[in-house]
Amino acid sequence: MLISIPYFKMILRDQRPFLITYAVSLILFELMVHWLVASSEFSAQSMKLVHMLPPAFKKFMGENMGLLSPLGFVALGYTHPMVYTIFAAFPAGLFGREIITAREKGTIELTLCRPLSRTEFIMTTLFFFICGLIFIGIMQIFGVWLGLLVFRIEHPLYIFFPVVINLCCLFITIGGYTMLISASAKELSKALTLIIGLTVGLYFLEFICSNIEAVDFLRIVNPFYYFKPQKILGNGGYPWRDMAVLTGAGLIFIADSFRRFRRRDI
Repeated sequence: MLISIPYFKMILRDQRPFLITYAVSLILFELMVHWLVASSEFSAQSMKLVHMLPPAFKKFMGENMGLLSPLGFVALGYTHPMVYTIFAAFPAGLFGREIITAREKGTIELTLCRPLSRTEFIMTTLFFFICGLIFIGIMQIFGVWLGLLVFRIEHPLYIFFPVVINLCCLFITIGGYTMLISASAKELSKALTLIIGLTVGLYFLEFICSNIEAVDFLRIVNPFYYFKPQKILGNGGYPWRDMAVLTGAGLIFIADSFRRFRRRDI
């Protein structure tokens, strides 16, 4: 069996407080976003004014034009830095603690002295990451449902499912390179600096490339390019291409993490 249940339970004990914090933070944030939508005026007249704006201004606003509609404003709850921070903190804390910190303190040798192979160790950690990511995604959906219910916003809940699934696919990629860096790094501080710097850099690079046509071609290698919640909520349906690209990239990083972890000295 590739998954060690005792080790999974040990990770759960370590990560439980963080998972609860992430879940509560997302739920409260979604409630805040829906409260803002419910307390704002999005009249038909204001929507007509939006369409009458000069083309140059619309181009300058870009994808942010969607914020001028109720659904577009709700989409802010998926692209806000706080949401990205919560989702990114989970793999950074998980892989950093279970792989790098354990190696620094020498506890990883004690773990592997048990009837637990390297493959079981890394597979169990990865399995916990997937379970935790699903849990966080479900908690965000719960926050959306609660916001729609409490503030009586008339939008069906199912239209938000593709957005949350796409967001989880995005963080499969980010979790993948976080796992790769963790499997290769010797010090937690340097690994976290690289993980945070890379994620923040990619986030701002997407913003820059989306507004400067000369560097627009760089977006194709940026994972944030494949997550467009405003477009999903506006058009409906599942962004299968974007989800496939993000999941595929994440699997490549994860496969390389396995190779590096199994070959390096503990």
